[in-house]
Amino acid sequence: MITAKEPTIGRALTVEDVFVKNDEERRLYELREKGRLEFGNAMFIAERRGELRGKQEGIQKGIQATARSMLARDLPLAMISEISGLSIEEIKALKETSENHNV
Repeated sequence: MITAKEPTIGRALTVEDVFVKNDEERRLYELREKGRLEFGNAMFIAERRGELRGKQEGIQKGIQATARSMLARDLPLAMISEISGLSIEEIKALKETSENHNV
Protein backbone atom coordinates (compact mmCIF):
# COMPACT_ATOMS: atom_id res chain seq x y z
CA MET A 1 0.00 0.00 0.00
CA ILE A 2 2.77 2.45 0.89
CA THR A 3 4.81 1.39 -2.16
CA ALA A 4 1.93 2.33 -4.45
CA LYS A 5 2.04 5.92 -3.11
CA GLU A 6 5.84 6.22 -2.91
CA PRO A 7 7.72 4.85 -5.93
CA THR A 8 11.08 5.50 -4.23
CA ILE A 9 10.18 3.11 -1.42
CA GLY A 10 9.15 0.50 -3.97
CA ARG A 11 12.50 0.79 -5.76
CA ALA A 12 14.37 0.54 -2.45
CA LEU A 13 12.46 -2.62 -1.54
CA THR A 14 13.24 -4.11 -4.97
CA VAL A 15 16.95 -3.35 -4.53
CA GLU A 16 16.82 -4.87 -1.04
CA ASP A 17 15.26 -8.06 -2.47
CA VAL A 18 18.11 -8.33 -5.00
CA PHE A 19 20.69 -8.05 -2.20
CA VAL A 20 18.96 -10.61 -0.06
CA LYS A 21 18.77 -13.10 -2.94
CA ASN A 22 22.22 -12.49 -4.42
CA ASP A 23 25.24 -12.84 -2.12
CA GLU A 24 27.70 -11.56 -4.74
CA GLU A 25 25.71 -8.35 -5.35
CA ARG A 26 25.45 -7.76 -1.60
CA ARG A 27 29.18 -8.32 -1.15
CA LEU A 28 29.99 -5.87 -3.96
CA TYR A 29 27.61 -3.31 -2.50
CA GLU A 30 29.19 -3.67 0.95
CA LEU A 31 32.68 -3.27 -0.54
CA ARG A 32 31.62 -0.12 -2.42
CA GLU A 33 29.98 1.29 0.70
CA LYS A 34 33.07 0.49 2.79
CA GLY A 35 35.28 2.21 0.20
CA ARG A 36 33.04 5.26 0.11
CA LEU A 37 33.09 5.55 3.91
CA GLU A 38 36.86 5.04 4.10
CA PHE A 39 37.42 7.68 1.42
CA GLY A 40 35.23 10.15 3.29
CA ASN A 41 37.10 9.46 6.51
CA ALA A 42 40.48 9.83 4.81
CA MET A 43 39.41 13.16 3.30
CA PHE A 44 38.20 14.40 6.69
CA ILE A 45 41.51 13.45 8.33
CA ALA A 46 43.53 15.06 5.53
CA GLU A 47 41.49 18.24 5.81
CA ARG A 48 42.02 18.43 9.57
CA ARG A 49 45.77 17.85 9.16
CA GLY A 50 45.91 20.61 6.57
CA GLU A 51 44.04 23.00 8.84
CA LEU A 52 46.35 22.25 11.76
CA ARG A 53 49.46 22.58 9.59
CA GLY A 54 48.20 25.92 8.27
CA LYS A 55 47.56 27.20 11.79
CA GLN A 56 51.01 26.11 12.92
CA GLU A 57 52.64 27.81 9.93
CA GLY A 58 50.66 30.98 10.61
CA ILE A 59 51.73 31.00 14.24
CA GLN A 60 55.37 30.44 13.24
CA LYS A 61 55.21 33.30 10.73
CA GLY A 62 53.75 35.57 13.41
CA ILE A 63 56.55 34.66 15.82
CA GLN A 64 59.14 35.32 13.12
CA ALA A 65 57.58 38.68 12.26
CA THR A 66 57.67 39.66 15.92
CA ALA A 67 61.32 38.60 16.16
CA ARG A 68 62.15 40.64 13.02
CA SER A 69 60.45 43.64 14.56
CA MET A 70 62.53 43.24 17.72
CA LEU A 71 65.67 42.86 15.62
CA ALA A 72 64.82 46.13 13.83
CA ARG A 73 64.73 47.78 17.26
CA ASP A 74 68.18 46.34 18.04
CA LEU A 75 67.00 44.36 21.06
CA PRO A 76 69.54 41.84 22.37
CA LEU A 77 69.34 38.38 20.79
CA ALA A 78 68.95 36.72 24.21
CA MET A 79 65.93 38.89 24.97
CA ILE A 80 64.36 38.17 21.57
CA SER A 81 64.95 34.47 22.15
CA GLU A 82 63.35 34.60 25.58
CA ILE A 83 60.29 36.49 24.35
CA SER A 84 59.77 34.63 21.06
CA GLY A 85 60.84 31.15 22.07
CA LEU A 86 63.13 31.00 19.05
CA SER A 87 66.72 29.84 19.44
CA ILE A 88 69.59 32.29 19.02
CA GLU A 89 70.51 30.43 15.80
CA GLU A 90 66.98 30.87 14.40
CA ILE A 91 67.08 34.57 15.25
CA LYS A 92 70.47 34.97 13.58
CA ALA A 93 69.09 33.26 10.47
CA LEU A 94 66.10 35.63 10.48
CA LYS A 95 68.48 38.55 10.82
CA GLU A 96 70.53 37.35 7.86
CA THR A 97 67.50 36.83 5.64
CA SER A 98 66.13 40.23 6.63
CA GLU A 99 69.44 41.89 5.82
CA ASN A 100 69.69 40.06 2.48
CA HIS A 101 66.19 41.18 1.50
CA ASN A 102 66.99 44.80 2.35
CA VAL A 103 70.12 44.86 0.17
